[in-house]
Amino acid sequence: MELNIYDFFEETLAVDTQTSIKRELEISEDSLTGHYVYSCTLTYGNEIEVVSSDLITVVKEATTEEPSAVNPIYYLVGLTILIWLIVIIIYSIRKK
Repeated sequence: MELNIYDFFEETLAVDTQTSIKRELEISEDSLTGHYVYSCTLTYGNEIEVVSSDLITVVKEATTEEPSAVNPIYYLVGLTILIWLIVIIIYSIRKK
């Protein structure tokens, strides 16, 4: 319906007593979200015999990723640097 053609194919089948044809439609992860009309047209000779369609809505799956936790080593390194800064400041004040 957004005027994008997702997939198109034609094939010729032998005329027999077949009453249905099953096809699988795979929507790739990089396809655009939106509404699509899946349409199938059966022609015999040059005349349209049967038309069938269905509405398909493509949505992106919601991600529920939790925020990544900060590695505790970063806290340890930061705390160590802070303690050293405090020690240096105290040492330089006492030296005066």
